[in-house]
Amino acid sequence: MRTELAMAAFIALASVSAEASPLFSASGAWVGDGRIAPKVDQPMERGRCQIEVKPKPGESDVSISGRCALAGGSRNISMRYVKQPSGNVRAGFWSPSDEISVQYGGVETDDTVTLQTLEPIDFEGSMYKSRVTMVFESDTAFTFEQIVQKEGAERWVRIVDMRFQR
Repeated sequence: MRTELAMAAFIALASVSAEASPLFSASGAWVGDGRIAPKVDQPMERGRCQIEVKPKPGESDVSISGRCALAGGSRNISMRYVKQPSGNVRAGFWSPSDEISVQYGGVETDDTVTLQTLEPIDFEGSMYKSRVTMVFESDTAFTFEQIVQKEGAERWVRIVDMRFQR
């Protein structure tokens, strides 16, 4: 699996509702530090991301762009998150350097956001599901975890474990 899957979910964490999330109501720079697996079958390694959050008026739509880096290189990433009137969250990820687009849907409860891919993701001929869990520690920090499951497998594999700060 390519690093873009990890980065897609990694940024998808920002898609929470206006009441609980500083990302829908505050613009600015965030820095993430932690571990990312370059591929599903490889061990996680140290990674770092820098993202810029740009909310639109109304606190229900936000765009995020940035760059994530591992020892093997870096990628530009872009996301858009929309909070629906029902409170559900939809997110779209794309990487300008690759032809990858991933759609997520999810919910928010208290300080936690949970997202899952809306359709399986095809990476190098294998299909995967992806889940993202984000927990807000404060209005200036949150943690992010992404797990993936290969079609037909029972086991979920963690591929991202990061902490973001302003």
